[in-house]
Amino acid sequence: MGLGLIDQDSHFIGKPGAIEVVYVQPRRKDDDKGRVIDFMWVSKWLTDRFGHSDFEAALAKSLAHWSTD
Repeated sequence: MGLGLIDQDSHFIGKPGAIEVVYVQPRRKDDDKGRVIDFMWVSKWLTDRFGHSDFEAALAKSLAHWSTD
């Protein structure tokens, strides 16, 4: 049996769309073909979206630092 979506009453409600694997890694390589999100991208996204939150700001700073290790 394949994958299916089930509601809270355990009734089948359809099939999910295609699944695409994306990797989160410290750095991208030129040959990643768009399947890798690097730490700097996540850091910038967190800063742009949640820049005033202490937790997200600390995480963004750590990710930016780890991307250079």
